[in-house]
Amino acid sequence: MTSLKTKKNRYAFSAVLLVLLLFSVLLMTTQQSFAEKKSKVITDHGVKGKLAVSFQFDVEEVPITLISPGGQKFSEGSKGVAVYRGEKWVLFEIEDAEKGEWKAEYDLGVNSVITYHILESEGGIAIQNFAVGKVNGSKAKVSFEVDRPVEAIRYSWVITASDESVTDEEGVRVGSGSAKSGEKVEDEIDLSDLSSSDGVVLSLYVEGTSPNGNEEFDTLLCDPFAYTNPDSPEAMKSYRVLIDHNNHYLEIDWEGLDDGSEHRIRVTADDNTDNYLMKEDLESDVTNTGLYYPADTKKLTVSLSYLYRGLYSKEKVVEIDLENGDYLLLEGENVTAGGNVILSYRSSKPAILSVFTGERQEPAERKDFETREEYEEALRKEGAEQYRIQEEGKISLPMQQSETVFYAEFEGEENVFHFVDTRLQYSAFPPEIVLYEDPDGMTYKEGEIEITGLISHGTSLTIDGAEVELGEDGSFSKKLTLKDGENVFELTASNELGVTATKVLTVYRGTGNRSRAAAGQEPLSINRVIKEELSQRGLSPWLPLLAALALSLILIIVFWLVLRKERSKGMILMLLMVMADVIAAFLAAGSMLLSNVIAKDMGDTEVLSMMERSFEETWKYMQLKDSLFNAGLVFTGVFVVGLVLTILLGIRLRKKNKV
Repeated sequence: MTSLKTKKNRYAFSAVLLVLLLFSVLLMTTQQSFAEKKSKVITDHGVKGKLAVSFQFDVEEVPITLISPGGQKFSEGSKGVAVYRGEKWVLFEIEDAEKGEWKAEYDLGVNSVITYHILESEGGIAIQNFAVGKVNGSKAKVSFEVDRPVEAIRYSWVITASDESVTDEEGVRVGSGSAKSGEKVEDEIDLSDLSSSDGVVLSLYVEGTSPNGNEEFDTLLCDPFAYTNPDSPEAMKSYRVLIDHNNHYLEIDWEGLDDGSEHRIRVTADDNTDNYLMKEDLESDVTNTGLYYPADTKKLTVSLSYLYRGLYSKEKVVEIDLENGDYLLLEGENVTAGGNVILSYRSSKPAILSVFTGERQEPAERKDFETREEYEEALRKEGAEQYRIQEEGKISLPMQQSETVFYAEFEGEENVFHFVDTRLQYSAFPPEIVLYEDPDGMTYKEGEIEITGLISHGTSLTIDGAEVELGEDGSFSKKLTLKDGENVFELTASNELGVTATKVLTVYRGTGNRSRAAAGQEPLSINRVIKEELSQRGLSPWLPLLAALALSLILIIVFWLVLRKERSKGMILMLLMVMADVIAAFLAAGSMLLSNVIAKDMGDTEVLSMMERSFEETWKYMQLKDSLFNAGLVFTGVFVVGLVLTILLGIRLRKKNKV
């Protein structure tokens, strides 16, 4: 018992030590975190009003928070604060700063020191009239003035240049110097390290120290201007542009066409340089890129340049006329119930259209061949069907059942390829709607009808857009409400490939009995078909019945003459059996007659129409034919058996009378 208590005490002591250890680590971490935060008084703001503070970092910029005398915190994004930043510096401007001591709170990060300066709210230096003059080769004239309303000071200036279309590009230092505020500065800057561009922007930064030791600075951008560096490398000779007109997709490919350097690419739609479709500087391992362009684009302009010894080359520009130029289009949708696909094209010069209807295992690359003819020959060896095309035209190509992998291309002007690359779905068996009883054109007295049927080669059915549940075998049943007068219902079946079939039913609701074609005709039925058939055939169908009736009458008369003097019970029985045979013969002949009529009418146009329109009537029709035929067999059997029994009875009576 003592040992157990000792163990419990040890466990409790260990748990306490563990908690204390964790608390100590947490406390040390918190203290270290607090220790990394710097908070210092930066100024005693004498009056309520504008406060401007700049911070300089020796390694990297870190977040800064300004704290007012009342404890309110101001950081980037706070109301009433404007933030400006440059290379390793940031400027805070607070328009309505509170009077009293202001503090700055920040984390040094990887900086060893962060310095700050309070800018005078009144009388600071300001750049005026910054302009770019004549550009001569790699030199350019610049002029500007720096004003200071109060006492003049000396300041230093630095000009950097950048391409306005490259938002994340660091400026290239192109000039520097010093001057006195109030004096106009005219100097020459060196643009030799700047790549050619249609939108060069210069940034002027000036910085000086006031007599009381506060730092003052200002910055200003000039208007963009075009510059062509005379030392720029020559433009690349060519690159491939591929266009998918169906999907409005553009791809640029320069693999193997240069030395693998970095590239600068620009793409515009309809010469809209205010909104580039693409403007990127791409790493050396990137050799192609693509984009989707707006469907209403009429013209695409692609420019590509490469980096060589710190300068981008002159641009190789390719313009593509989408409105009146070459094209290749796949007509129709990607799912079809037809066996052909149509390609339409326009080629301003003779070209070879290569078409693949299966995936190429080792596709030829245009870059691997010196001439277009060699490339087209390689495609032909890979199994491409090739067609000579020029101007405008269409080509019809057969499709394979189910899915066809489809690729087609031709080379137009300036290494521009027009292509189609897709997978086409082809259904040789479109869906079919089969109605067990077709109500089209019928008039109903009731306000509701039920449509039943079967969907073959289909997976779904809608009636007037509403989904109808299908059975596993494709069968369906749907009740439809009828309004007075004409009712139109649209049935649409579709398969898994999206191919559809439609059947439109026009049904009427009105007073009176249901009638055919809403015209008051007698409904197409078995009774009507048989009645019309027998009336059209005249006397010939009745001959078997008449023959059976005549034979029966002859038998009755013969037996009556032979046995008229006999009054025995056997003779009466025999007479009754003869009469039963007569009736059986008559019924057998009649049943066989009607069955034969129905069988022969199976090919009649009206009967076929009835069978197609009404499953119920067709089923009755077939059942009646079989029933009549079976009845004829039964009555024939009865007649034969009765005849044999009658003959045997007659023989027996004959012998008895002799005795």
